[in-house]
Amino acid sequence: MAQNRVPVTPKPLTVGPVAYFAEHCERCHGSRGRNLGKGFAKRYSEATLRKEVAEMAAGPGQAALEGIDLDAQVGLHWAIDSGRPFLAWTGRKGDQLSGEVLNAKSVWLVVGGRKRRADVHGDSWVIRIPNGMNLDSVSLVAGVKPQVILQPARRPFAFGR
Repeated sequence: MAQNRVPVTPKPLTVGPVAYFAEHCERCHGSRGRNLGKGFAKRYSEATLRKEVAEMAAGPGQAALEGIDLDAQVGLHWAIDSGRPFLAWTGRKGDQLSGEVLNAKSVWLVVGGRKRRADVHGDSWVIRIPNGMNLDSVSLVAGVKPQVILQPARRPFAFGR
């Protein structure tokens, strides 16, 4: 018997991970996590790092995170530790997508094998997708070697470890 599936509309993150870290974490952990120490994330299992980030966000950070926003913050911590790119989709207005990037100077929109460069200013990026384009057909790429690929129809963030 076939199940009826309701299409899920992809949604951006409600909390920008890079901006959140700057506002709630840098006062103790330093700019871009400089005070965390090299290899800090490797000392934790994924579950333990997630628990630590959740506790720090709710406690000293004074802004609890949960669900996908907590997952993205954990991903940001892996990227801070590894120095690899982190890419997050945080907004959509019509055909304009926007988000955050860390450890990469460029963000590219890829549709049907064609690439177009996003406008990147500091940690923020913005780009227009082709008019009426379905997000299932869109990928965003940050970095060169290494790079991360974000598929907003699947998950609103991507990171390298």
